[in-house]
Amino acid sequence: MRIPHTLRGVSLPEVLVSVAILAVLGAAIIPSYRSYQLRSDVNLAAQQAEHLVHRAQLLAQSGSESSAWGYHAETGVIFLGEDYANRDASYDEQIAVPSSVIVSGIIEVYFTALYGVPSISGEIVFSAEDGYERTVVIDSGTLAGPPVPPVQMKVHFDRIKNSGNGSVENRVYVGKDAKIYEEDVWIPLTQNGFPILDSSIVIDVNGLSMQRENGFVRLIAYGGLESGGKEVVDATITIDRGYIDHIENEEGEHEGEQPFDGNTNEGVGGDEYTLASDNKSVEFQTRVTNAGDTILIFWNGGTQ
Repeated sequence: MRIPHTLRGVSLPEVLVSVAILAVLGAAIIPSYRSYQLRSDVNLAAQQAEHLVHRAQLLAQSGSESSAWGYHAETGVIFLGEDYANRDASYDEQIAVPSSVIVSGIIEVYFTALYGVPSISGEIVFSAEDGYERTVVIDSGTLAGPPVPPVQMKVHFDRIKNSGNGSVENRVYVGKDAKIYEEDVWIPLTQNGFPILDSSIVIDVNGLSMQRENGFVRLIAYGGLESGGKEVVDATITIDRGYIDHIENEEGEHEGEQPFDGNTNEGVGGDEYTLASDNKSVEFQTRVTNAGDTILIFWNGGTQ
């Protein structure tokens, strides 16, 4: 015997209840998903920025194109040089920042050639409209990257001749403590990518005195000799991991006597300073008696 089944439809109240339940669930789920998506975009932007910032620094440290390299946070672009607006766009590398992400704080930073030192310190801030944010810190400590070998100089004494009470030796005395560097020993000009600065110089020494300044080196052959005393020094100063931009005679008590006239002799007027054609070394030929001779050597890191 078959038992008949009665098919029952869904009533309007039941439909309304179901719709109401879906509406409540949607109201809860959709904002949560939106928030998740925004935060995911912010996290992605920060991760991409960390990668691009480190790459820009690495390109600068490696001497790529013999130039600084930078990062522009709003566009996610690595660029050649120190200025995003005036860059050569053919060198651009880009990972675009998601359109939902708000960028604030540091918008543009570049890293110096060879040293990889950032042009500015602070934070790049990536944020979402709900207030969630991530930061990328820019400073010389957190973005140190691989160790940066120093720019350095050494002095080779081609000839020394003392007369009377002259007593010059083949040594270089550096900075306020007159630290001794023997002949052909490299003298660092930078440390961890930053120039080493000597606050003062000791000139009354039995050798050459050196003071490291920002972008140049002061080298002095001190006189202070009695009547009849003379010191003749012919020295070659060589730079490593950099180049010599130009040289100057420093006016004052210890300036050289016509050191660019092309005339070299044993007299006190026979000083001559000569920059090599490859900008990697300088000939410092000095003859001192009572007064000394000074040469200023202006240098840059990297390649010319």
